[in-house]
Formats: sequence, structure tokens, C-alpha cells
Amino acid sequence: MKYQIKDTPYFVLTEEKPIYQGGIGKIYNCSVVDESGSIVQNNLVLKKIGNEEDFKQYHRFDREMRYLQKLNHKNILKPVYCDFDEYFIIMDRYPNNLEDYIKNQENSFDDCINIFSQILDGVGFYISEGYLHRDLKPQNILLDSESNVKITDFGISSRLFREGTINLTVLSGGAGTYYFCAPEQWKDLKNADERSEIFSLGRILYVLFTKDFSYYEMTKVGEISPQIRRIIKKATEFNPEKRYQTIGGFASDFDLLKEPTPSFNVKDYKLDKVIQLISENRISDINFEDELGFILNTTYEDKVDLMIKLDVNLHKNIWDNHTVFYTEFISNICDDIETRGYPFSYVDSIVSSTVLLLRGLNGILDIELQLRIIKSSARVAVYHNRFWAMGHVGNYISEIDDPFLKKLLQDDDGIHFKDDLEIISNYEDSDVLQEIIG
Repeated sequence: MKYQIKDTPYFVLTEEKPIYQGGIGKIYNCSVVDESGSIVQNNLVLKKIGNEEDFKQYHRFDREMRYLQKLNHKNILKPVYCDFDEYFIIMDRYPNNLEDYIKNQENSFDDCINIFSQILDGVGFYISEGYLHRDLKPQNILLDSESNVKITDFGISSRLFREGTINLTVLSGGAGTYYFCAPEQWKDLKNADERSEIFSLGRILYVLFTKDFSYYEMTKVGEISPQIRRIIKKATEFNPEKRYQTIGGFASDFDLLKEPTPSFNVKDYKLDKVIQLISENRISDINFEDELGFILNTTYEDKVDLMIKLDVNLHKNIWDNHTVFYTEFISNICDDIETRGYPFSYVDSIVSSTVLLLRGLNGILDIELQLRIIKSSARVAVYHNRFWAMGHVGNYISEIDDPFLKKLLQDDDGIHFKDDLEIISNYEDSDVLQEIIG
């Protein structure tokens, strides 16, 4: 098959036979080529609607594309391109799904903890944004060569709160994948909720630590440690009322399995050395990228501390001379701010720094990046219940007069964000804040 990528001189060219066929679509290996047929990008796959005569599949495929474009998280697969006319998605190709990885690799305890932590982060994110996957299983979790996780296949996903959406669920009909699908969802897909995702997570945790894909009973659960066994059993209770009720509760117990690590541990460079390098290399593209590229690595743990210690002028110099680099740097910091826990007093330092950054650079930063910083600042303040931090964020939002930024804030449909602003309004309220909340 050959399709033109709209508004470009490029085409996507697929192999003749699919490499996988699921309930909603077929997956093909593909490449992007130019008009002469020369390969522009390969190592890609194309997902195409499976049954073009099934009305529901069009809506579900359309829904999957829209959700994937909205969900911006390091552990959720981001599409390369979505075509809403021809109904196909182009995505990066990954060497393994989690099922193949488990079956073919010998993984240590730490490997399993690392992989499941990433899965839990991704699930926690889309739940916080108000989405349900509803088909979470090892086959829908991809890994690259460095064991970085990407959750994919949102074919039967839905909003957590579905008012105003088209109901595509057959009356009294279940959907999902048996064994990984919660009993209440298997009975009726409309019953799925956050606890149903927790059931799937419990089953995934079981196969990750046992390699048992018998898909009948968890016959090897007695072979794993009592601590992991307790988490799995509680997550996979058939009665949803007896399970963990929230992803946060599940994650809280899972975190007890991890070895404690010191906060703000400088691994690669002392922070003063990093700041010195940034000061010395702010003009030279080559030296800057070569010597400081490591701060973009997801394993570098001091990004937030580095942001706090850099003064506004250094932030501006990096933006002016290395805009793409700086955007990724701040986006990674926002990821950390939104998804990690911090000592309560440190939350005030984070929010003080982000607001200082917004005030100092609001005339030059991309509006989308400003929105991201505001959202992460609100999230960390509310999550840690820091009154001063919530008031400080609220005060900044109340002073916003840029109509473009206001519109982005108003249009943002992340359920978490509007809820965060509602709580913040208890500590700093204004007409601007209420206008954004709607």
C-alpha cells in the first residue's frame, strides 16, 4: 500500500502482508519515501483500520488517534503521523512487546521493578488525564533496546467520564483480553473504571515476575515474595471494592519494593560544574550539545535542582541560542515535577522558581511551553497540598493578560488541571482564574 502524507512531498509505503492483526486494526512494516522512492525514514509501522465495513471501527480508530495525539508522556507511544481521512497511524517500530520480552529474556528483580515502574507511570498519567485504556496487557506494551516502555493500542479506550461521547459499547457486551481484563469489564465494557485498569496491572505484574502465561489461574503466585504476592492479590481481586481503589494507592505499595535512593543525588557532575559549563558554552552550539547533552537524559536526576539554581539570565541565554534543546530540557523537568514526590519545603522552591521563570521569560517562551510549566506547577503544588505554593501559582495565573495563553488555559481538557485550579482558587482567586476554570 502507498499513501501520500498530506501537505508534504512524502509517501508512506507498507509491506504487503500485515505483521499483526488485532480487533481494531492491522499493523504493517512501513517506510516514508520521497517522490523518487528514496527512503526518508524507516523502522516504522503503520496501523490501518481492520474492517472498513464496520461502522464502529471508524469511530474507535478516530478516537484512538485523537487520544494518542493528546497523551504526551514518555511511557505512552506518540504517533509519528495520523491520517483522519484514510484512517491510519504511523508509529515508530519497537523490537519487542512485553510478552515476547518476558518470554525471551532473563530479567533481574531490578529489571522487573524498572519496567513495571514505567508502566505504572504511564497508566497513572492517562488516568490523571481522564482516560481509560481498557485493553492493558503485555502485547500492548512495547520496549526499546534499553527497556524503555511505551504503552500503545488505545483501540477500545474511552474517557473516564464519558458524558457527551458516542456510546460504542454493545448493550451488555464486554471487551478486552481475557485474563488481563477485569471481570466487571468482561461482563460489560461500560463498567470499566480506574479499578479495572488496576486489575490489568496486577495481572501484568504477575506475569512479569513469574513468566507464567498459562492464562488460567495464577498458579505460580506462591513462588514470588510475600510483598509482591500481596500487591498482586489485592490488585486482582474479582470484587472491585476489595482492590486498590486508585492508581495512587497501588503505586504507594509498589514503591515499597524499591530500594531507597537519596534525593537530588548528583551522579554525573556537580551542579556547580554543570552551571559553569552552561555559562561557558551558551554561544557555541557544538560544545554546548556535546558537553551538556546528558542533562536531557531521563536518568539524570538533578534536572529540577538544576532549573532552580540557574538564574533567569542563563535560562534566557539557553533559550535564545539553543531553543530546541531548552524546550526539551524544560519539558523533561515538567515531567519530573508532575510525576515525582518531593519534600514539602522543596515544593515551595520548585514553584517559586517556575513562577520566576514564567515572569522573566513570558515574552519570549513559546505559549505551549508556558502552558506546560503552569500545569506542572499547579500539579506539584496541589498534589503536595502546599498552601503557599498553590497561592503563588494562583497569583501568577491571575495576572495573565496574554489572550493566546488564556485561551490555551481555557481550552485545556485535562481533567486534573481544572480540578487543580479549583483547589488553587481557595488560596488565590480572581476573575481570570474563574474565567479559565469555566
